[in-house]
Amino acid sequence: MNVKIYKEAVPSFDAAVIPFSDEQLLSTELPEVISGPVKAALSAGKLAAACGSVYDLNLYLDGSFKKVVLVSLGDGSSTNREVFLAFAKALKRCKDASAAVTEIFLDNAAEITHAPEMAKKIMELPHLVSYQFNHYRSVPVVVTSAAGMERLAREAAHVAESTMLARDLVNHPSMFMDPEQLAKECEALAEELGIEVQIYDKKQAEEMNMGAFLAVGRG
Repeated sequence: MNVKIYKEAVPSFDAAVIPFSDEQLLSTELPEVISGPVKAALSAGKLAAACGSVYDLNLYLDGSFKKVVLVSLGDGSSTNREVFLAFAKALKRCKDASAAVTEIFLDNAAEITHAPEMAKKIMELPHLVSYQFNHYRSVPVVVTSAAGMERLAREAAHVAESTMLARDLVNHPSMFMDPEQLAKECEALAEELGIEVQIYDKKQAEEMNMGAFLAVGRG
């Protein structure tokens, strides 16, 4: 996993983690599209101030839903471990939402905890939250005396890999996997396999009366 650092918020995000203290945002400069709803939630005065309390906002922005997780870091007296676990809980919410791009606003954390070194610990969390231990995961072994099973096993592997590729393609958010991106994926796969592929643009699809396909593309 590659954790990238940006000076300003990335506009194409899927989820955001925003720390607060005593229902105040302090100096965090939020993207304009989410600052209003977040500040309204805080000003409502209904959020628990205890460190580790989280509050989810699901905002419909730019044609898709964005998850915003507000996480309380208390009044500044919380231990480093409490702050670490609070962020872990918030990032777990983003992982459960299958967020591809999660923004973590760190400036408030340093201001609330008076511990700039917490940033390093917090940046460990994207790696730790996504960790999976696969060392003892079962590996199927097929026992058979029938002839030709090796060939069938190879064919089955190709079919399964193709199915998983299709699943990967459809599981991408629609804001990313639009018809143009799907065409690029097909071209890359065709080049890898050494086969020819022909891509039809929107005008050609209209000429072929591909109404259903175009409707999905618009969606």
